[in-house]
Amino acid sequence: MWGQLDILAEAEALADFGVEMIEQPVGVGADALLDPIYAPIPFVADESCQTAADVARIGAFYDGVNIKLDKAGGLTEALRIADAADATGLSIMVGCMLSTSLAIAPAFVLAQRARWVDLDGPALLGRDREGGFEFREGRIGPPVG
Repeated sequence: MWGQLDILAEAEALADFGVEMIEQPVGVGADALLDPIYAPIPFVADESCQTAADVARIGAFYDGVNIKLDKAGGLTEALRIADAADATGLSIMVGCMLSTSLAIAPAFVLAQRARWVDLDGPALLGRDREGGFEFREGRIGPPVG
């Protein structure tokens, strides 16, 4: 959260550096603070959107939603959130918590619908599951060979 910072000024400065989106710049429940702001880069809801029902409530304040399977409770609700986002015209980001490739596999399926993908959880582990996803040149994929 950005606290007392001027969100528009910060967004304009970040746009100059090529930042593609800003994730959850205000606290949960304070989403309406974004209402008058027309930033040069998209705002993406994270903690403010945990179920498909949340999309209608926050859709007017954000340009997209970050869907995390751990936050949504699994793939079924994550797909519902994605459908609600599509129906509302919001972009989709797929993110994750710290996890192995086993937890990332269903999110990888959902990532095929996403504008932004942040599934680096397994890359941050000291050791992932055998046969887990591989990270090459900024891309994630199944093991080669």
